[in-house]
Amino acid sequence: MSVLRYRLEQRLSLVTGLPAESVGRVACEVLDIFGLTLDEFIAVRQDELQQEGYPAAAIYPMIQKEVSEWRFKSADLSLRQIRRKIYG
Repeated sequence: MSVLRYRLEQRLSLVTGLPAESVGRVACEVLDIFGLTLDEFIAVRQDELQQEGYPAAAIYPMIQKEVSEWRFKSADLSLRQIRRKIYG
């Protein structure tokens, strides 16, 4: 187990009181989502939003806002750049 995962599990255990098994699953999910590259995040998020029934015209601005608030070190993306990352 990585030091990061260990520390995250310790912190989650402390603040949530969840059982160790649940803390382990939550820690893995958090590390997975925060381990995504910008392109992976856009692809995953677009798929999630499509599954929720959002049309493409609504998805692009949602992703644009989320990326601006996320932990990626990148310039702000235009709607066109997001579409290009999704569709190539």
